[in-house]
Amino acid sequence: MKAKIQTLFISLLLALPIAVQAQFTYITNADNTITITGYTGYTGSGGDVTIPDAINGLPVTSIGSRAFDGDSGDYGRPNLANVMIPDSVISIGDDAFYGCYSLTNVTIGNGVTNIGGDAFGFCNNLKNVTIPDSVIGIGGYAFDDCDHLANVTIGNGVTSIGNGVFYSCNNLTNVTIGNHVITIGDDAFFNCGMTSVVIPASVTNLGYALDDCYNLTTVNVDPANLFYSSVDGVLFDKNQTTLILYPIGRTANHYSVPNGVTRIENGAFYQCLGLTSVTIHESVTNIGYPVFSACYNLSAFNVALANLFYSSVDGVLFDKNQTSIISYPISKLGSD
Repeated sequence: MKAKIQTLFISLLLALPIAVQAQFTYITNADNTITITGYTGYTGSGGDVTIPDAINGLPVTSIGSRAFDGDSGDYGRPNLANVMIPDSVISIGDDAFYGCYSLTNVTIGNGVTNIGGDAFGFCNNLKNVTIPDSVIGIGGYAFDDCDHLANVTIGNGVTSIGNGVFYSCNNLTNVTIGNHVITIGDDAFFNCGMTSVVIPASVTNLGYALDDCYNLTTVNVDPANLFYSSVDGVLFDKNQTTLILYPIGRTANHYSVPNGVTRIENGAFYQCLGLTSVTIHESVTNIGYPVFSACYNLSAFNVALANLFYSSVDGVLFDKNQTSIISYPISKLGSD
């Protein structure tokens, strides 16, 4: 009888991995690897999920598109709280965890090389993300609208941060960008909450990545960067001939564009509510459009008399011949 009980106990232990594996739906790929396509393991609240590193002796190497979207329409598993992704996984597919709004913690394994577009979009309760050094690319809008995301560390293996990756993560206050990032796409940090950001030496292509960051006061660029630079927290190209971004969150009333700047980039001063006046020196030959839109407190432009391309009259910005208005300060509209 004792031997039968032992045999039964051993049989139950051997059966446990099969039961765990049975919680996942998956496909076997041509190279004898596994892609997780779904999860059916629980129905209650407070779900902790550990994705296996192997099923039936074959390595789990990918999490498929919309794998955890389940039966919830446009929003993922409402009871998925914690996810552990093993080192065997190489790829996290597009929309894999999209809309898992109860997800508070995800551990991304050290084998992942690619995070797909919108992979964790609208995971509203996700608070902290560490992207390991194994990751090379982060797809567009991978973490967009993660409202409670506060801390992000981007590993040193990442070379590309896609468009809108952290779009509208308005509580994102701490970001560490890895030192091998080459490209940061448009809107990558749109409407994020940080007050400062450091651009590493490796970045060669910085899109309109920091638009609408209302708390941003300082952009610091590694001095070794060959394409960008910063002066007193303002972003320039390397030669400081193009002013790229004056951070929205700065509170100074006046800014004097440094002499030597020849171009002010499109949208460089967009929604800079602290500014009441701007001085433009003689070196400026090209002002993009729109540059000063939504600067609601701006009341005056002052252009150096020696400037050959622009002029100012009563605080209004004109071309040199004063035949075209370039920018009429918004706050003057209510006073004139």
